[in-house]
Amino acid sequence: MDIPNAWKINFITSDGSKITLDDIDYRILKNLGEPRIHFAINCAAYSCTSLKNRAFYPDTIQDELKNAAIRFLNDTERNEISKKKAKLSKLFDWFKADFSTQTDLITFLNQYSKVKINEKTKISFLDYNWSLNNIDSPINETGVAVN
Repeated sequence: MDIPNAWKINFITSDGSKITLDDIDYRILKNLGEPRIHFAINCAAYSCTSLKNRAFYPDTIQDELKNAAIRFLNDTERNEISKKKAKLSKLFDWFKADFSTQTDLITFLNQYSKVKINEKTKISFLDYNWSLNNIDSPINETGVAVN
């Protein structure tokens, strides 16, 4: 946040061209058609998913995305879900279309939420906390921040 326009600076070389963090985020990763990518990549803000300290690998990516979705959705500091009311991360508002491409939002949520919600559940969105993600949290052997 201290670097002006950090997401717009051409400083990463890919296939011989300079690209930005925005290019990676919006042009490459989010165009994969995989809504769970929002739980794997992040901008290091507190309201994002926990930072991962290792790379994703092709042979484990599906399990990693599923586990990231479960972890993020059931994180009570980032989502508050009950059968009658769901206060969700602002990510679900900003990227609503991503979570509704294959199904509706509630069906998507119920795939990963421990608390199943019904179609009449009132959904609202939490304010986004742009402060730095908790880098002091110890990391367990699977790369998950432990609180």
